[in-house]
Amino acid sequence: MLHKPHSPYIQQRDTLDDGFSEGWGFHFHPSEEYVIDCHTHFRVPGGNEDDVIDTLNRWFAYTEAFRQQKLIALIENKDQFELFHNVSTKDSRIHWMYWPKIDEPDFAAVQKAHALGACGLKLHNNRIMQGEVPMESWEGSQWQEIFAFLNVHKIPILWHVTQRVGYSPYHGGGFNSYFSDGQARGICVTNRQLVDQLCRIMDRYPDIPIIAAHQMYMNLDNMSALMDRYPQLTFDTTVGFFMRRDDVIYEEDREVYYEFVMKYADRLLFGTDTDMRPDTVNFYQVEAFLCHLRFIHQLRLPYDQLQLILYRNCERILSLPPSSSARKHNSRP
Repeated sequence: MLHKPHSPYIQQRDTLDDGFSEGWGFHFHPSEEYVIDCHTHFRVPGGNEDDVIDTLNRWFAYTEAFRQQKLIALIENKDQFELFHNVSTKDSRIHWMYWPKIDEPDFAAVQKAHALGACGLKLHNNRIMQGEVPMESWEGSQWQEIFAFLNVHKIPILWHVTQRVGYSPYHGGGFNSYFSDGQARGICVTNRQLVDQLCRIMDRYPDIPIIAAHQMYMNLDNMSALMDRYPQLTFDTTVGFFMRRDDVIYEEDREVYYEFVMKYADRLLFGTDTDMRPDTVNFYQVEAFLCHLRFIHQLRLPYDQLQLILYRNCERILSLPPSSSARKHNSRP
């Protein structure tokens, strides 16, 4: 070999079969075995198992070619717990979280969701930002009862804590999402206040794994500081870890991200924030999925770190069964 190969499997050929295939495929990149999306909004208004399965079939007909193995569906409707329990029992491609609203702290519903196989809770601070609900609601007695239950059972929370301010045309983000509604009502809640509240909750309940959505719209230094302080805190890759088709990350930016990701590879979960409905499985949605996957690929990570981010961290934190997949053709895209 003229140079060290990029994938560990190439090196194995140096000795396997007396080195007959030494160096074959030396240009192959380290490749993910599977992809799990930890952040998928899944809405099936009809509440029909066939609709859920049909939506999954149409979605995975595209994304399985890019090695997606599973998704985590975020379910808002308590009446659909049994539906998603039944489907996830039959179909290994889907697992689910319950998404209660801040002004609907239903402890019995949280217990029921857990009993029926929900792998966590999704929480969102949008109504606080919009000025509809006081932020102190999370620290009220009803939510404390729920957090205590999650803490005992180490049940994860995927939490949309903050929101960027200003436009973000690169990924299609609007202007002052959520906050503009609160400002119109004369309510001024800041991102710093929301992060401080999350820290108080993490201090109080250190055994709740927290997956912070959208990197909490923080820079890498601030993310690092929070992860160093809170071992239960992780981040998903939604929205920010994003690269549009035909774009290539600037090398100086890749080097910064590479250093960060290598340090915290066991604290990052791949996610896309896809909004999936029976009538919205289309190229627009699939390309948004690929924009997130493209960013991870362009970092050119070593094999082990790639597996952690794209599926192993999700399996570990959400206690999912191991992934496996049979090859369907002579090559696997």
